[in-house]
Amino acid sequence: MKASNKIILTVFIALPLFWQTGMASTPKVRPGILEEAEWGPVPTFGATPVAVTFDQYIEMVMLRNHGMAAEMMRNPIARAEIEAAKVLPDPELAFEGADDLYSIELGYTIEFGRKRGARINYARTFAQMEKFEVEIFAAELRLTAAEAYIEALAQREMLEVARSSYDYMIQLSRSDSLRHLAGEITLNEARQSSLEAKTLLGEVYRQEGTYLASLAVLGYFTGISADTLLLPAGEVETHIAESPLPALIGIGLQNRIENELAIHSVELARRELALAKSERKPDVDVFIGYERDWKGFYRSREMLKGGVTIPLKFSAINKGSVRAAKFAVEQERRQEMNVQAGIETEIVQAYHLYHASLNNYEHYLSGIMDQARQVLDGIVYSYMAGETDVLEVLVAQRTYNETREQFIESKKDVQTAAVNLLYACGHL
Repeated sequence: MKASNKIILTVFIALPLFWQTGMASTPKVRPGILEEAEWGPVPTFGATPVAVTFDQYIEMVMLRNHGMAAEMMRNPIARAEIEAAKVLPDPELAFEGADDLYSIELGYTIEFGRKRGARINYARTFAQMEKFEVEIFAAELRLTAAEAYIEALAQREMLEVARSSYDYMIQLSRSDSLRHLAGEITLNEARQSSLEAKTLLGEVYRQEGTYLASLAVLGYFTGISADTLLLPAGEVETHIAESPLPALIGIGLQNRIENELAIHSVELARRELALAKSERKPDVDVFIGYERDWKGFYRSREMLKGGVTIPLKFSAINKGSVRAAKFAVEQERRQEMNVQAGIETEIVQAYHLYHASLNNYEHYLSGIMDQARQVLDGIVYSYMAGETDVLEVLVAQRTYNETREQFIESKKDVQTAAVNLLYACGHL
């Protein structure tokens, strides 16, 4: 393996600070795991919660994932195949008897064309390719597991949005009940805010289920049993080389295991061609024997004998297997170029997607969240002053929630794009 180039620029995606309502009187709906100010923890249904950082999580995936353990068995199997390729032809022992004539023969097959060496070289190249296959599976597993961790972080923040929205609306509903008793608003307006609060509570329950489902995926990747629930702790830090695109392409071609695998696939095809050529060489069987003729008590005749069996390889006239092996070599050469082109395309796509998602994320950091909050506060102030109706408050609340959710999605997108760019460059 070639040494990987080190990464230069550090991109840290911080946890957004959502608006807190600070309404301590909101009732706890049901108990659970995350110790939050307004809510009890999310229900775990008997599972033990364990908080893990991103680095700890990836380490657990590499050590405990069942699919990874199965893939690792490729290496000892390939090493065993190398040992099997070293085997020599077995000698043959023959015994024959008829009436008083008995004979015994010992034979052995002599291989020509260096067949044994060709088999060993083929098995060694195949074993190296199996090693690359395992490394490719590990890189893809890290990518998929990282995306699952990022998804769990996003679902946790979506749950925070749903909870804080309900907290806000339930307080508004209680305020509207008092205002209705005071004659400031109609009964229908009070009912409207109460209905919205109940609807948002249903969203909280739905989002709790989505969040718990995303945590179950983390358990699958880490091989954790269902009685343990992994909770993402902290944020995902991604380190990306701030280099020109051509430089990233060069780094990717140097570091990606798929490129090494394609190169060794060509070598394996050459080994198979050499093996096909060696199989065309005839094998010679030699034997030595002893024969004895018994008549009565004393033997009357005995002799030593030997011989050679040389096959007439008329089948060698047909060179179809050799031509097929030559075409396979050319096919693997073209496949190598195709793999390299695919790697370049992946890097270009990941590069543009990362910068586009980063621009979108920074766009939301430029003050959109504050503006949405100010709009909501202004409409609520007008509503409390009797200048507008409750429907405008509900519309502003939903707009604010949608803005927060879009911000979370933009954060998830930039994290996902970052790990995909790292994978495309062979750094994940």
